[in-house]
Amino acid sequence: MDELTTRQVAEMLGVSVRTVQLWVEAGALSAWKTPGGHRRITKDSVEALQSARAQGTRQPPEEHPQLVVVEDDRSMQKLYLAACKRWGVTVAVANNGFEGLLMVGEHRPRVVIADLQMPGMDGFEMVQTLNKRPEYADTLVLVVTGLSGSEIQARGGLPEDIPVLRKPVQMNLLRDLVCKQLEINAEGGE
Repeated sequence: MDELTTRQVAEMLGVSVRTVQLWVEAGALSAWKTPGGHRRITKDSVEALQSARAQGTRQPPEEHPQLVVVEDDRSMQKLYLAACKRWGVTVAVANNGFEGLLMVGEHRPRVVIADLQMPGMDGFEMVQTLNKRPEYADTLVLVVTGLSGSEIQARGGLPEDIPVLRKPVQMNLLRDLVCKQLEINAEGGE
């Protein structure tokens, strides 16, 4: 069989049916819809995703991370990881918007911190995708960028309710936003 249902793919990959649907919408899996509106996913795309996951092209996330950082710069990733550890926040890191969508779909974090300029799917596309999904309405999406407001607008802009922090990021401000969303008191002042 060269075509699989979303349920079959979910069972094969150990994720929810909704996660499979998000992966299809994000382009991670190739699929088409039947006349009845059901997705049929190509077996080749499932095998390619399994292979990518097995080869470790994505960093394995913490168990049920509260926060997903989507950032391609390794030094920024380390900064976020160290800060989140001080704050008592579990975190997973993705290297681009595509990986970020996969992690968000898998783990449903309460906070997403995203850079805008990344290879592959950038932060603009990822943020727009998350913003269109009602199931992420309660997820705080924060953008941290070196782009100016006019540069952001020139590239299509962002939804109005997305907080934008400038690089270099003020970690105390970031901590306050993250911990307020997670309803925790953070240690490790910045």
